[in-house]
Amino acid sequence: MQRSVARWESAKRPILPSDRYQLLLAHLYARDADGQIALGSGSDFAQLLNALADLGESETQLRELRALLVRTATDDGTGLLALLGPTTQLSMAAALADPARVDDALLAGMRAAVADVNAQVGSLPFARLQLLLAPVIESCRRLLAGGVPGPLRSELRTVAAQAYTLAGRLAFETGDGTTSTATWTAIRHQRVSPPITYAASRACASCT
Repeated sequence: MQRSVARWESAKRPILPSDRYQLLLAHLYARDADGQIALGSGSDFAQLLNALADLGESETQLRELRALLVRTATDDGTGLLALLGPTTQLSMAAALADPARVDDALLAGMRAAVADVNAQVGSLPFARLQLLLAPVIESCRRLLAGGVPGPLRSELRTVAAQAYTLAGRLAFETGDGTTSTATWTAIRHQRVSPPITYAASRACASCT
């Protein structure tokens, strides 16, 4: 194993790890110092994917590797924050304690998490996707009720609308009409018109 790592890290002729070793590395890099799975921007896992890309790995392989780790993160229900990078998690905790600390970086991290969940549609069961989206939904709800600085409040509404749109679709797909109705009501309350997918538009129509 040590010789393999040395070959991968060789400054003269770095070698792309085989699929078997990539999977091993993915599981190792996906966990932080506390043993929690972290796959979001700024995580060790994200840096590993960047390194593999630099070594010539295909985008398809990297997507499959990431999808596998996302699936692993939801196996036991303990990876709800897996799609939020370490910095985003810290910023979110601070903002929830004091909404005035919301900044552009936090909103970008939340937006990326919503896009990440949406990208997993078709790869993971809808119920698991709902669990991954839940922290962003709850954070949006609490931040919108708090004192977020005026210039950032509009952007927060946009992020919330994107999160609620996806939540409405996921709820509709799982047959949860009550939650689907509630999320579309929340969108209308924020007076934001998010992009609506076909499935989401069906959910919206069923709520009227």
